[in-house]
Amino acid sequence: MLQLLDFLYRQRIFLLFLLLEGISFWLIISYNYRYNTYFLNSSNRITGEISETFGNIQDFLNLQRANKELAEENLILRSALANQARESRREIETADSALFTLALANVVNASHRKAQNFLTLRLDPSDSIRPGMGVISSKGVVGTVKSVSKHFATVVSLLHPRLLVSGRVERNDALATVQWNGQNPLEAELKYVPRHLELNTGDRVVTSGFDSTYPAGVLIGVVSVSELKRENPFYTARIRLATDFTSVKTVYVIKVKGKTEKKNLEEEVFNE
Repeated sequence: MLQLLDFLYRQRIFLLFLLLEGISFWLIISYNYRYNTYFLNSSNRITGEISETFGNIQDFLNLQRANKELAEENLILRSALANQARESRREIETADSALFTLALANVVNASHRKAQNFLTLRLDPSDSIRPGMGVISSKGVVGTVKSVSKHFATVVSLLHPRLLVSGRVERNDALATVQWNGQNPLEAELKYVPRHLELNTGDRVVTSGFDSTYPAGVLIGVVSVSELKRENPFYTARIRLATDFTSVKTVYVIKVKGKTEKKNLEEEVFNE
């Protein structure tokens, strides 16, 4: 305590100077409108910048939790949309007549530059994921589950030449097949659109629902090239894929109720 008093005594002139400077500054700010305005504007700006910085830090720290909440919300909404398609297209006997549920999964590994591309998902064992289930993202179709372990699953990406997806042109319901040609990871070929139907650049291509893997109406891509040669019965077309395979992080695995029953029944007919 004596040392503190001794320090204050030795610095009394400097401390008195600071006190008088503070009083002078306060008098100038209080009784001069011009400087008062400058001070308030500057203090508001500094306070705002500090608050914004702390807000950005807090948002960054909460980003993972926010992303998880958004993914879970999308899971609920997409499940509702999948089953709404079943109600709105009841007259067509397709996969829409089955109930769809979705399981959330995180992408832990993915390729998009190879000739045959795959993804690896981290799973919740309680979700009961099985090979053959469809996989979509918040943007569109991703692929099909190939193999499953307790906590992981591999997915045949849409960027795989052997994966064929049944689609339709949304504008006129023209059925088609989407297949990657092994070249541009942003595009795929749109096959078997008959020449008597109109196909234009910008047309949306969605899943047909006929293969019991995806609900009808899931976006696959948008037509980027459409050509019709005189000698061909079908269009030569490409679509720009809806899913960006270079940045996909969260996906949804589609579980179809009654898929096995439907598949077995159809195989009996085909094998006759």
